[in-house]
Amino acid sequence: PTGELFIIGGPRAVTKKELAGTIAETLGVKDRFLHVPAGLAGGAARACVLFARMFNFEPVLTPSRVSMMTKDWGYSIKKAHEELGYGPRVDLKEGICLTVKYYREMGWL
Repeated sequence: PTGELFIIGGPRAVTKKELAGTIAETLGVKDRFLHVPAGLAGGAARACVLFARMFNFEPVLTPSRVSMMTKDWGYSIKKAHEELGYGPRVDLKEGICLTVKYYREMGWL
C-alpha cells in the first residue's frame, strides 16, 4: 500500500552485540567491544557536547549516540507478514554471509 511503512527483518529481535559479533565472525575478525557503563558514557557525551559548543566543533559523542549504542530496540515484522505475506528466506548468519559476499564482489570490502 502507498504511504505505508513496514519493518523488514527476521522473526526475532537481534541485539547490537549479536549483530556486530555475527558480522565480525563472518569477516574473520575479532569483535572488539568496549564496555563502558551507560551513565559514564552519558556524562562523557554531555561534556563532549558542552566543549563542542564552547570551541565550535561537531561533537563525536552525543547523548543520542550513547542512547543508540546502549539500547536495543526490537521491532515486529507482523504487519509486513500479514499485509504483504513477507517472511524472511534466510537467517541472520546467512544474510550477513550473503551481504559480505556481495560487498566483496562490488569491491566495497
